[in-house]
Amino acid sequence: MEKYGMEQEGRKEDFAEKKHGMERLEGMKEFLQEDKEILLQERLMLMETDMSARDNLCSAIKKLTAGKKRTEGSGAYSLVIAFLRSSYITGSHEFYIACYEEKPFVEEEAEGVCCSMDSFFQGAEDDCAVLYKKLQKEYVRILDGEKEELRRWYMDGMYKKCGTLLGKFLKETRWRDGAESPEGEEFQREAAEEAAADVYYGGYMEGLERIGKYYFSSGFEILQSGSMKYFEASVDKNYVPPLPIGGFGTIDKITLRKKRFYEMPQNLFFLTQDHMQTVFTDVITFPCFMVSGMVKDVMLSYNPFIKFARAVLYNRKRGTSAEYYIPFLGWEEAPEKEKIKGREALEIRNGDNSYVIMRMDLTESILRRGAVGIGLKEVSVI
Repeated sequence: MEKYGMEQEGRKEDFAEKKHGMERLEGMKEFLQEDKEILLQERLMLMETDMSARDNLCSAIKKLTAGKKRTEGSGAYSLVIAFLRSSYITGSHEFYIACYEEKPFVEEEAEGVCCSMDSFFQGAEDDCAVLYKKLQKEYVRILDGEKEELRRWYMDGMYKKCGTLLGKFLKETRWRDGAESPEGEEFQREAAEEAAADVYYGGYMEGLERIGKYYFSSGFEILQSGSMKYFEASVDKNYVPPLPIGGFGTIDKITLRKKRFYEMPQNLFFLTQDHMQTVFTDVITFPCFMVSGMVKDVMLSYNPFIKFARAVLYNRKRGTSAEYYIPFLGWEEAPEKEKIKGREALEIRNGDNSYVIMRMDLTESILRRGAVGIGLKEVSVI
């Protein structure tokens, strides 16, 4: 299939696993690789028969485009179907669909629609259970965090292979205004007078491959759909993050609310409690919200004006440590659409409680770099 000429960033998984204290993952993946590929092929064969997911996809495309005349002089359009790594964390299994006149993902906050493909992935958790059972023959005391990383590894592979499946759908039927059309001479003649968009598939804001065409009768224009999703960022329940000792009065949420960035020490050091399942997750939420160096760099690429205080967390018993960064973000009392529009990340304060939300594009940028231990919950924007 034709590849779209976009720069694709490597995930550097091996480095991430060692840095986070999950040294066994590389060996586990090598041990399971052959079984993973067999399970994926079997799963794809089952997915080919799922008409429900295909109907959902066609309906979403139809929702995105309106049957109106195109603007005179408008350029060629591209239709992008992008998988979202955040959706296999939340369990929604949504794909993001957008129509671009210029290069995909170049437009700032391009509008699009999210389409649930949940029926595609029914049974995927059973596949993961098969992998866990095979792993028990080689490894003892498999940690919950390791299982979750392997689940995400398997789901990531399945998402990537969906492009082949969608390409088959395009070859078997013509996509036209969200419905199937027979591939005959009459259709070909009508299609020649219609607008057509190349269809690309891949990860959100990643390299894309062309999988076919979509035809729009009577011309079309892009609908201005809802704003981008936001997620509450947390630590996934399957991971045990490092727990700083003595953070109260220095970096707890109440104390941080009373201080400005310039009033904070820029370099902090804390010992951590010892726990055999501790993983240096890329996000920590207690005693305050902290992020790894990788997440900090991604956040700065979206907003170079965010300020961070540095904190080193050290496990004396195991001799392991990691650098974390406390972001000083703007805040609101509720995720109201008009107040958070266009903001990449911010703190939501509800009395003494607070949490950090991140925009979908920022979240996807973090996940594709091999982030470990991040939990996500979609936030309802009012």
